[in-house]
Amino acid sequence: MQENTIRSTPWYRTNRWQAGFCVVVGLVVACVVLAGRLKDLQEQVRRQEAEKARQLAEAEAEPKPITLMGHTSSIESVAFSPDGQRLACASTAGKITVYDTAKFNSEWPPGSTLWGNLESLKLKNLSGKLTCVAFSPNGQRLAAARSDGTIQVCDAATGEELLMLKGYGDHFRMMLAFSPDGERLASAGADNTVLVWDAATGEELQSLKGHTRSVSSVAFSPDGQRLASGSHDQTVKVWDTATGRELLTIKGCTNTVVSLAFSPDGKRLASVDMGEAKLWDAATGQQALKLKLDSGAIFCVAFSPDGRWLATGSNQPLVLVWDAATGQKMHAFKGHTHVTWSVAFSPDGNWLASGGGDDTAKVWDVTPRAK
Repeated sequence: MQENTIRSTPWYRTNRWQAGFCVVVGLVVACVVLAGRLKDLQEQVRRQEAEKARQLAEAEAEPKPITLMGHTSSIESVAFSPDGQRLACASTAGKITVYDTAKFNSEWPPGSTLWGNLESLKLKNLSGKLTCVAFSPNGQRLAAARSDGTIQVCDAATGEELLMLKGYGDHFRMMLAFSPDGERLASAGADNTVLVWDAATGEELQSLKGHTRSVSSVAFSPDGQRLASGSHDQTVKVWDTATGRELLTIKGCTNTVVSLAFSPDGKRLASVDMGEAKLWDAATGQQALKLKLDSGAIFCVAFSPDGRWLATGSNQPLVLVWDAATGQKMHAFKGHTHVTWSVAFSPDGNWLASGGGDDTAKVWDVTPRAK
């Protein structure tokens, strides 16, 4: 018996119109989907191009520093001379390099990179890790602190050694400061004391005792009547420079006080406790402002000559300028690739120098931003 085979006819053969319609609909849907995807890709490309253009515009608008290279180790301290004509940079390699600032902008415009052979002076007989450098108020002498607790005072023109002061014990980052009249030199002591020296003879005039741990920072008030000291005991003390009497103790810090600066009018005192910068009433010790980074720790602070701005350096690749009245961040300068150990404004307020752990010093033209 022959088996009857029933064969079914595919639906698209018997329903060709419907099949064609489905194909068309499918193609339309696919085209719509592809068109949407293409539009998304085009929008993504447009956003990427816009972001690149924005970043390029920001990079072009971002201030470019003068970069001072050729150093072989970290720049721990930077200081302008009182007349603003020289910039001194002290490194952990035991060398102080002094640059002629008259060449800034003229021969060395922002964006320039300078190597060590362009320096104007190398001071002599310096050895060991340098942690701080300061010009005397008349600009004729340079004092340099070393991590072994000694201070060397040199002729700022010739580099010849004038004095060698022996402090107490090794000090990781020994700080020093000249009094405004240039007659005294204060240094931070590893034995919990602040030492005050006769800047001409090297005689020890005062040993200020009160801190319970080593002293890490010092600063004279603009009138020279007060001396502030910061310590590993997380306090700031203010002393009467005539009598050596302790006038004030500020206890609001949360870590070692590594940097201090009086405002030009002497009414405010800025401190840095290896994290935050704080602004205090210099007479009462009341906290006026707190400056804190979103991430990272502030290591150094400096007032602008007019007292309007505060510059800070940190372990982030930024040098920040803050409004000293409100604490608002005003400007961010990018350039260092490592911690910034020191910042200093030029006496006319047109330049901001910074020294970093990336073995460079950088100088920023802040003239347009200071107006």
